[in-house]
Amino acid sequence: MATATFQPSGKDTNIRENVPTTNYGSDTDLLMSAGDSAGRIRVPLEFPIVWGTDIPAGATLIAATLSLYIYQIVSSAGETIFAYRLTRTDWVELESTWNIYKTGSNWTAAGGDYTTDDGASAVVPADPAWMDWDILAQAQYAQTNTVNVEALLRHQTEFQAGSKYIRFRSNNYTTDLTLRPKLVVTYSLPATTQGKSAFMPAKLMRAGVL
Repeated sequence: MATATFQPSGKDTNIRENVPTTNYGSDTDLLMSAGDSAGRIRVPLEFPIVWGTDIPAGATLIAATLSLYIYQIVSSAGETIFAYRLTRTDWVELESTWNIYKTGSNWTAAGGDYTTDDGASAVVPADPAWMDWDILAQAQYAQTNTVNVEALLRHQTEFQAGSKYIRFRSNNYTTDLTLRPKLVVTYSLPATTQGKSAFMPAKLMRAGVL
């Protein structure tokens, strides 16, 4: 088995219902909210993967874990956060808002286009920590369709009373690059290709952060 770790410098943002035409793609944090005081705030992310290079052709994916570092928790400990598969792959980080995925193009439904078919969940901790989502099914979909891994984070229960929000470090966070969002994929290779692929590193880091 081998492990590939993707912790890139680009493509995440937060989209906010109460300010539906404002882009936050350059922020160093990712804000999420389920409270009615701030409206719904969701987080789309993308992890670029060159299938056949970053992960060898013929690889069988065994595990895929999406991890974000949560550093601020306001009235949200114990809340469930879902990571759904974002169905729109051409969204633009520095243009997308609650209403649009890129300039001049609306989401099919405001707030992001996603499917719940292969969603994964994680519970907000009481203190700052990594949150992990098992998104193996989403990574397998990306491999089968030769696309990047796309996800959208949202609270399981939205429209809650009061102020409930959390903040993660984003891919623009520069103080500690290891706290950026990351995707760790574990895979195996067919026996006939194990020897041919022995030169490949057990751990890949797209951003060069080891």
